[in-house]
Amino acid sequence: MNNNTASSGEVGGGRDHDSYKVQSSDEQTMDISMNVVWKLDPAKILKIHQEVRGGSFDNTNHAVEEKLLRPILMKIAKDEATRLKATEAYAGEGLVNLQNVIFQRLTDSELEEQGVIVENFVIERIDLDPQYLEEIKLRQVAVQRELRSVQEEKAAIAEARKTKAEAQADYERKVVEAERDKAVGVLEAEKQAEQAILAAEADAKKVVLQAEAEKQRTVLGAEGEKESGELKAAAILALGQAEAEAQKLRLQAYAVPGADVFAKVEISKSMAEAFKNIKGYLPESMKLNVLTGSFNDGVKAVVETGNED
Repeated sequence: MNNNTASSGEVGGGRDHDSYKVQSSDEQTMDISMNVVWKLDPAKILKIHQEVRGGSFDNTNHAVEEKLLRPILMKIAKDEATRLKATEAYAGEGLVNLQNVIFQRLTDSELEEQGVIVENFVIERIDLDPQYLEEIKLRQVAVQRELRSVQEEKAAIAEARKTKAEAQADYERKVVEAERDKAVGVLEAEKQAEQAILAAEADAKKVVLQAEAEKQRTVLGAEGEKESGELKAAAILALGQAEAEAQKLRLQAYAVPGADVFAKVEISKSMAEAFKNIKGYLPESMKLNVLTGSFNDGVKAVVETGNED
């Protein structure tokens, strides 16, 4: 069932200009060109010949197509095609689904009971009004443009998101680096401050220790000098006491009986030793006994003084 203008009369047992016109659910006229491959059930050929009354075998085949196959095919095609919009049935998945449904219904119809076995079914094409097709094309173009625009927008958004993500990543990386540098700087400053504090404390302790050491040295020096002075004083005192004691003992030695005579003798010896170097002459009025008397008086005074001590 198609429009084959290249020939005249019947074509393959069919007709010229025989596409089937149906209305879609959106009231668009669809010219459906269809092709059915069928055969007769050998067990029912005699019954078909008698009931269809086609005369010769060829006339029987023509009668089967006109009286059995064509009406059932048109009914099924109308039932299924009118459920769809023209754009749904025109091409693509909608066309394939429509073809499969019609074929399935032909194989399950009463044709098999009447001796007609349908082996295959194909929708060759569906023709729509040219103006409607143009609108469909324009809509498709618009849809394509919209899809392209959407895709471009998605691509732009994706690119923007990528750029934003890269910028955000760069920002976060720089923030992390800045925080790291800040932390390192703070730690370095704290380290230097602590080192300075420790150095100052060390210097202060060093000064204190030096002062303590100096103080200790001074104290020790002073104590040493003190002890030395005390020892020297004690030594001098002891020496003086010893000297005084010796002198006392010497003087006491002259206090025994006969000691005054011994002292006088010794003093006379000393005076003689002193006078022997006197040269010249004595004064006119001075006699030797004067010197002697004066000398004796001096010795006496000394001896008596020693006896008193």
